[in-house]
Amino acid sequence: MQVSCPHCASRLTVPAERAGNPGLKVRCGGCKQVFAPFAPGAAAATPAPPPAARPAPRTQAPAAAAPATRAARSVARTAPAPQPRAGGATLSTNWRRCAAHPKAASDWFCPQCTAGYCGACPQKVGQAGICPGCGGPLTPAADQLAREAKARERARPMKEEVGFILRYPLVDVLGYVMLAIFVGVCRVVAAMGGGGGMGALLTQGVLMAYSFSALTRTAGGDRKTFMPAIDNPLDLALPLRLGFAAMVISAGPLFATLLFTPAEAVLAASAAPVEAIVHAQEADEEGVPDEDEEDAAAEPTPDPAAYGEEAGFEPEPTGVPVWAWTLLGVTFVWFVVYSPIALIAAGISRSVLQTLNPLVGLDSMKRMGATYWHAAAIYTALVVVQVVAGAALEWIPLAGLFLRTFPDCYLSLCIGATLGLAVFKKGPELGYD
Repeated sequence: MQVSCPHCASRLTVPAERAGNPGLKVRCGGCKQVFAPFAPGAAAATPAPPPAARPAPRTQAPAAAAPATRAARSVARTAPAPQPRAGGATLSTNWRRCAAHPKAASDWFCPQCTAGYCGACPQKVGQAGICPGCGGPLTPAADQLAREAKARERARPMKEEVGFILRYPLVDVLGYVMLAIFVGVCRVVAAMGGGGGMGALLTQGVLMAYSFSALTRTAGGDRKTFMPAIDNPLDLALPLRLGFAAMVISAGPLFATLLFTPAEAVLAASAAPVEAIVHAQEADEEGVPDEDEEDAAAEPTPDPAAYGEEAGFEPEPTGVPVWAWTLLGVTFVWFVVYSPIALIAAGISRSVLQTLNPLVGLDSMKRMGATYWHAAAIYTALVVVQVVAGAALEWIPLAGLFLRTFPDCYLSLCIGATLGLAVFKKGPELGYD
């Protein structure tokens, strides 16, 4: 039985014993395309003539079909061949043009063949497309373009994202200004005695909510918004709990060390040396010291350095012990290194227990690799700038408290974007994709 290729009109012969298979697929010898000749809607097949009476294929095809066959073969030869890429996969040099019709833009992409096809090439099953080359499912070209853009963003190193991080709070200028004004007013009112601790909790909750929102949005690839969903003040309770948990796991060991270091050692190290007070000798009426006073003055003052071990003299130790300095150093390094991952765990997991579990944070640091350390360096620089700017504005009475909120809000959003970008770049490794 003979069938016609729907792509180049070549005539192909199907053995009689396989002609009854409705799921049969045939690869054309001219254009190399695969098609199902007996599928519903396919062109009707014609019985093959006896072998003795069958003319040569070159003279059997209509004259009008010969040019089409040669053109299809030319297209097959000039179609871009898949090129190898890292990891053993292949990627077409230009899948955006149809592999069979290079002048046509691709509407579909085949992940298996890594080739593109125009709308006329694939078979349609409902709204889905079937690859004419391997028979696998096709992906819309728009989805593949979005995946490639995402892959390029993930491959960009953190140092090249500094510009975006500094611009991020200004993607919504009105939202940033309203946030700073709200936080500033709350701080001023609390400082003037209106609300006290509740005002401080409210402002801190708002800042944490915005920072966590920036983190989760950028971690998901959203670089254009940072507004959190706050319907009522109770929505600030979770960000406050998460922020407090992150502070406990990162700064808690340092605070505990400062609290439980021996107080007398710290006082001895911080106290100023006591200078000896020399009292003037009282003179008698004639202005001459008494004999007893002269004898006392003539006696030399004992020099502790002159006494050795035989005399049993041991100077009392002063200053903080070495073990206390070592513990302070270790806990300070932990605070600097672990603070970014503690905030990441809080923002992504939304769980206080997960945030307080150091195994979760350490495992995430290992998975993120160098990207985490680059993000941690940017985070530390932003925190230092935030502290310095806040300290400088504190010198301005009352107005400085209000003005300080602008760099605080700006840098809080920058910190959220920095940590979110680190998660975004390592999403597959973290299972957050």
